[in-house]
Amino acid sequence: MSKGNQLPMDELLKISTVQAELRISRSMLQGLMDSGELKAYRIGDKGFLRIKRSDLTAFLQNRQVNEYHPDHSVSPGKALQEILDNIGMSRVTLASRMGYPLETVNDLIDRHTLLSHEMAKRLEAALKTPAIFWITRERLYREALAGR
Repeated sequence: MSKGNQLPMDELLKISTVQAELRISRSMLQGLMDSGELKAYRIGDKGFLRIKRSDLTAFLQNRQVNEYHPDHSVSPGKALQEILDNIGMSRVTLASRMGYPLETVNDLIDRHTLLSHEMAKRLEAALKTPAIFWITRERLYREALAGR
């Protein structure tokens, strides 16, 4: 992360804004910043973190967010709960938007049941998170479980 006050304020985005635009959790965004994939700047006396709009645009052009692979395995259910928490959506609302009973959503989140391709498509429609994100997360999670 860089320090400095030389950047025009209109080019800088709050971390929460970037998080919402990328539709990722704060911890996933922190990982992108820590790895240098997305440059963050400390601004002002209090050192608030900001990301330049041009850096975000370049990041999106060079890399699909849904191809981000953390170096640890997180279940799709845990990722889903984190997204729901971040956007303030209840499980009941998600179940309704997906056309599933609440029990199905609870099973996915709490019991790490298998996430099907159909479920990934419905998550995409309900949350605007690409189905491939969910399919890839499920595959990586199951591979990690098999390797333990």
